[in-house]
Amino acid sequence: MIERDAAVQMVKEELERDCQRDLAAGLEPMRMAVAHVKQHGLVWVISLTSEEYLRTRNPDFMLAGGHL
Repeated sequence: MIERDAAVQMVKEELERDCQRDLAAGLEPMRMAVAHVKQHGLVWVISLTSEEYLRTRNPDFMLAGGHL
């Protein structure tokens, strides 16, 4: 199993690539962030939510789902 920090870094890099693709397509991306990391057997379960929700805790910005 890869280390926790390496798994989180890979997810953050993929989120940034997604954001850059949206920007290149002329879209306004919803910036996503890692909300929680939990080990489950031989994998890391990484939960995501919007950066806006993490910053404000406003439930209007909360997402449903969001596991990688």
